[in-house]
Amino acid sequence: MRFNSTLRFLIETRTATSALLMTVALPFVLSGCREAAKADRKSNVELNQLGSVYYNFCNLNNQGPAGPDDLTKMEKRFTVPAGVTVIWGVDVTQTPNSDQVVLAYEADVPQKGGYVLFANNRVDKVTSEEFAKLKIAKPKKK
Repeated sequence: MRFNSTLRFLIETRTATSALLMTVALPFVLSGCREAAKADRKSNVELNQLGSVYYNFCNLNNQGPAGPDDLTKMEKRFTVPAGVTVIWGVDVTQTPNSDQVVLAYEADVPQKGGYVLFANNRVDKVTSEEFAKLKIAKPKKK
């Protein structure tokens, strides 16, 4: 009899402890997940915006932008996202296999992986190993 009551006590205590732990810890875990998801969305959106402005510049000027100032002149409120490496001088309207050519990427993608903008304005999340195999856009020589 004593064994059953001890066992029941352990089960009830463990269940209560687990429930308490879940109640206290779960909001912190979920908020961390939400923050990571929010950062992912922000990177994705920023690279998509960069791709759109870059493409519009190429379409209107028949050449790639020389630098961020070219894009800002065209789209006044646009700024190149911080921490993004951009290949300038590429006319994306004339880039063959644009879905396979990297136009911009988060600065730490080569080491840690992250978001990449392709010349066709597609944004994908890649690992550092996948990034190493991708073709990087080459600026047109003047």
